[in-house]
Amino acid sequence: MKVLCALFAMLLLQQVPSEELTKEGRITLEKHDWRDQKQPAVITVGKQVTFAINAYIDDFMGKPIINANAKITNTTAANMHVIYFITFYDERNRVVGAYAMETKLKPQGHTNFGSALIHGTEADFARVTHYKLYTTAHETVSE
Repeated sequence: MKVLCALFAMLLLQQVPSEELTKEGRITLEKHDWRDQKQPAVITVGKQVTFAINAYIDDFMGKPIINANAKITNTTAANMHVIYFITFYDERNRVVGAYAMETKLKPQGHTNFGSALIHGTEADFARVTHYKLYTTAHETVSE
Protein backbone atom coordinates (compact mmCIF):
# COMPACT_ATOMS: atom_id res chain seq x y z
CA MET A 1 0.00 0.00 0.00
CA LYS A 2 2.85 2.39 0.81
CA VAL A 3 4.32 1.77 -2.63
CA LEU A 4 0.99 2.56 -4.31
CA CYS A 5 0.64 5.76 -2.27
CA ALA A 6 4.18 6.78 -3.19
CA LEU A 7 3.54 6.12 -6.90
CA PHE A 8 0.29 8.07 -6.78
CA ALA A 9 2.03 10.99 -5.07
CA MET A 10 4.78 10.95 -7.72
CA LEU A 11 2.17 11.05 -10.48
CA LEU A 12 0.45 14.00 -8.87
CA LEU A 13 3.72 15.88 -8.54
CA GLN A 14 4.76 15.31 -12.16
CA GLN A 15 4.09 18.34 -14.25
CA VAL A 16 2.81 17.96 -17.75
CA PRO A 17 4.43 20.62 -19.92
CA SER A 18 1.88 23.25 -20.89
CA GLU A 19 1.71 27.03 -21.20
CA GLU A 20 -0.89 29.54 -22.22
CA LEU A 21 0.23 33.14 -22.58
CA THR A 22 -1.11 36.45 -23.77
CA LYS A 23 0.83 39.59 -24.47
CA GLU A 24 -0.25 42.94 -25.78
CA GLY A 25 1.43 46.24 -26.32
CA ARG A 26 1.98 49.34 -28.39
CA ILE A 27 3.83 48.98 -31.67
CA THR A 28 4.69 51.04 -34.71
CA LEU A 29 5.30 48.83 -37.70
CA GLU A 30 8.34 49.81 -39.74
CA LYS A 31 9.49 48.76 -43.17
CA HIS A 32 12.31 46.25 -43.10
CA ASP A 33 14.45 44.74 -45.82
CA TRP A 34 16.62 41.68 -45.22
CA ARG A 35 19.64 43.70 -46.33
CA ASP A 36 19.08 46.27 -43.54
CA GLN A 37 21.55 46.43 -40.69
CA LYS A 38 18.83 47.38 -38.22
CA GLN A 39 16.96 44.43 -36.77
CA PRO A 40 13.15 44.43 -37.12
CA ALA A 41 10.75 44.37 -34.18
CA VAL A 42 10.39 40.92 -32.60
CA ILE A 43 7.77 40.03 -29.98
CA THR A 44 8.89 37.28 -27.60
CA VAL A 45 7.02 35.13 -25.08
CA GLY A 46 7.29 31.72 -23.45
CA LYS A 47 9.44 29.64 -21.16
CA GLN A 48 8.81 25.98 -21.97
CA VAL A 49 8.14 26.83 -25.60
CA THR A 50 9.52 30.16 -26.76
CA PHE A 51 7.94 32.23 -29.51
CA ALA A 52 9.89 34.99 -31.29
CA ILE A 53 7.44 36.64 -33.68
CA ASN A 54 8.40 39.22 -36.30
CA ALA A 55 6.37 42.40 -36.58
CA TYR A 56 7.37 44.57 -39.52
CA ILE A 57 6.27 45.72 -42.96
CA ASP A 58 7.82 43.83 -45.84
CA ASP A 59 7.28 43.21 -49.53
CA PHE A 60 6.01 39.90 -50.90
CA MET A 61 5.97 39.54 -54.67
CA GLY A 62 5.61 43.30 -55.09
CA LYS A 63 2.79 43.68 -52.54
CA PRO A 64 3.03 45.07 -48.98
CA ILE A 65 2.61 42.64 -46.08
CA ILE A 66 3.04 42.51 -42.34
CA ASN A 67 5.65 39.85 -41.72
CA ALA A 68 4.50 37.92 -38.63
CA ASN A 69 6.79 34.90 -39.14
CA ALA A 70 7.95 33.13 -36.00
CA LYS A 71 10.80 31.08 -34.62
CA ILE A 72 9.30 28.64 -32.14
CA THR A 73 11.53 26.56 -29.86
CA ASN A 74 10.49 23.64 -27.65
CA THR A 75 12.80 23.51 -24.62
CA THR A 76 11.02 20.52 -23.06
CA ALA A 77 11.61 16.77 -23.32
CA ALA A 78 8.04 16.30 -24.60
CA ASN A 79 6.33 16.47 -27.98
CA MET A 80 4.41 19.75 -27.96
CA HIS A 81 1.41 21.04 -29.88
CA VAL A 82 1.81 24.83 -30.29
CA ILE A 83 -0.46 27.63 -31.49
CA TYR A 84 0.04 31.35 -31.90
CA PHE A 85 -2.46 34.00 -32.89
CA ILE A 86 -1.51 37.64 -33.39
CA THR A 87 -3.78 40.56 -34.21
CA PHE A 88 -2.76 44.11 -35.11
CA TYR A 89 -5.12 47.01 -34.31
CA ASP A 90 -5.45 50.71 -35.04
CA GLU A 91 -6.05 53.43 -32.41
CA ARG A 92 -9.83 52.87 -32.57
CA ASN A 93 -9.28 49.18 -31.79
CA ARG A 94 -10.22 48.08 -35.31
CA VAL A 95 -8.45 45.01 -36.66
CA VAL A 96 -5.91 45.87 -39.34
CA GLY A 97 -4.63 42.31 -39.78
CA ALA A 98 -4.35 38.96 -38.03
CA TYR A 99 -2.64 35.61 -38.38
CA ALA A 100 -2.82 32.21 -36.65
CA MET A 101 -0.89 28.96 -36.97
CA GLU A 102 -0.45 25.64 -35.26
CA THR A 103 2.14 22.90 -35.46
CA LYS A 104 3.76 20.12 -33.46
CA LEU A 105 7.34 20.22 -32.23
CA LYS A 106 9.57 17.33 -31.21
CA PRO A 107 11.41 17.45 -27.86
CA GLN A 108 14.10 20.14 -27.93
CA GLY A 109 12.97 20.95 -31.48
CA HIS A 110 12.32 24.23 -33.24
CA THR A 111 10.74 25.58 -36.38
CA ASN A 112 11.08 28.77 -38.36
CA PHE A 113 7.51 29.35 -39.44
CA GLY A 114 7.76 31.46 -42.57
CA SER A 115 4.26 31.72 -44.00
CA ALA A 116 2.78 34.28 -41.61
CA LEU A 117 2.13 37.00 -44.16
CA ILE A 118 -0.67 39.48 -43.51
CA HIS A 119 -1.74 41.18 -46.73
CA GLY A 120 -3.00 44.74 -46.90
CA THR A 121 -1.94 48.23 -47.89
CA GLU A 122 0.87 50.37 -46.55
CA ALA A 123 -1.76 52.94 -45.53
CA ASP A 124 -3.52 50.29 -43.43
CA PHE A 125 -0.26 49.14 -41.86
CA ALA A 126 0.64 52.74 -40.98
CA ARG A 127 -2.53 52.85 -38.83
CA VAL A 128 -1.32 50.01 -36.55
CA THR A 129 -0.85 51.20 -32.97
CA HIS A 130 -0.99 48.00 -30.91
CA TYR A 131 -1.11 44.22 -31.00
CA LYS A 132 -2.47 41.27 -29.02
CA LEU A 133 -0.70 37.93 -29.02
CA TYR A 134 -2.03 34.61 -27.76
CA THR A 135 0.14 31.49 -27.53
CA THR A 136 -0.44 28.04 -26.18
CA ALA A 137 1.69 24.92 -25.96
CA HIS A 138 0.78 21.57 -24.49
CA GLU A 139 2.19 18.08 -24.48
CA THR A 140 0.91 15.81 -27.21
CA VAL A 141 1.55 12.32 -28.50
CA SER A 142 4.40 11.74 -30.93
CA GLU A 143 3.59 11.10 -34.56
